[in-house]
Amino acid sequence: MAAYIGDSHCSSLDRVLSINDHNVVYERFKEFSANWEEIAMSLRIKRTSINIIKADSGSSMQRMSQMLVIWLRRETEDQPYPTWRMLCDAFAGIDRVNAEIIAKEHVYILNNKEQSRGYAE
Repeated sequence: MAAYIGDSHCSSLDRVLSINDHNVVYERFKEFSANWEEIAMSLRIKRTSINIIKADSGSSMQRMSQMLVIWLRRETEDQPYPTWRMLCDAFAGIDRVNAEIIAKEHVYILNNKEQSRGYAE
């Protein structure tokens, strides 16, 4: 997978995601739901899983949500732990500009949280 998101966005994009991050991830990327299948393939979701999603889910938003569950649970082909960077790279294939914006916003939010915790201590 080619990396589209620059290294200048530091390690917060490399934080490992889990199923507990589903709602945050889904809310951030749901606008891309129409392209869920292309994104699934970029995230290396198994073809059998994609077919099950197609059969089980109605709207593209439901399909996107179910696809993210599979990815966050690491039910993919030879995929390392899921990260924000991997997700932004997959979405960059659809809309590079918005993927870059999302990455920058994510880093900004995380950095502000870390700074506010540092000041509180």
